[in-house]
Amino acid sequence: MVVVVYLAFAITILWDFSFSSQLKGVALAGTLIFTIGLVDDWRGLTAPVKLGCQLVAVGILIKYGVVISFFPHGLWGDLGEWLLTALWVVGITNAVNYLDGLDGLAAGSCAINAFFFSLVALQNHHDLMVYLALPMLGSCLSFLPYNFRFRHPALIFLGAAGSNFLGFMMASLGIIGDWASDELVKLIVPVLILGVPIFDMSFTTFMRIWHGQVRSVGQWLSYAGRDHIHHRLEAVRIGRAGAVLVIYAVTTWLGLSALVLKNATGLNALLQVAQSVIVFLLLGFFMVFVERQYAAIEQQANNQKGT
Repeated sequence: MVVVVYLAFAITILWDFSFSSQLKGVALAGTLIFTIGLVDDWRGLTAPVKLGCQLVAVGILIKYGVVISFFPHGLWGDLGEWLLTALWVVGITNAVNYLDGLDGLAAGSCAINAFFFSLVALQNHHDLMVYLALPMLGSCLSFLPYNFRFRHPALIFLGAAGSNFLGFMMASLGIIGDWASDELVKLIVPVLILGVPIFDMSFTTFMRIWHGQVRSVGQWLSYAGRDHIHHRLEAVRIGRAGAVLVIYAVTTWLGLSALVLKNATGLNALLQVAQSVIVFLLLGFFMVFVERQYAAIEQQANNQKGT
């Protein structure tokens, strides 16, 4: 059933992508990501194989000019931009996939992301981005009622095909969008809009390294655990739906923060990022502290029962 997410997007975009080579590259690479995800759902693929396929998709993006523009043109500048593009696309693709741990979380979060990408694109009269973001918003919203039902289990799921596809499309939106006239603000806007998956991957990776759970890139790629932010929020007794709604709220706040950066300078944008980092640090401390307090209370209760 997750095919409906891809088809809702593809029918709109692939109907006529001749007016933009970048849009063509995103559509073709996105189709590859979706296909590999279907194979992974059906038969299972190893982490290195999936990473290799994602890098091939990045190569397609680069071929069609979907590249983070930051360094001066030249051999080393181009190589640096290709590396940044690969890190961004692979990172966001997998980060959104990791968010797909509770009903409605990945699809709803990506719907909010696409909504704010659309608004910022409208602010900057960037019609191409509106044309790409709105189909993503519509496909997520059409899927969500069957995936996020408050007192009932989900009827359909994204799987690897859906979550990786959504993550890849969010990453691509962040690259090709002309989000501001200031070059630094242009880079920061997608970072803010996609702040939740970025924080989740960064925080989870840090905690796993801190506790010695991963010691190599291979272990990091293959490690699976219930230590993502939605798992930690659920562990502080707010429930599954409560955890999803909290993340929706944080995602919306970050989108609003990006929306007000239209005429901002690079310094103002950096201050906005600093504020977001502080909030995320407080959120991370809260989740870890409360979880440990619950564990200590339960241990104390068990000890009392034993005596």
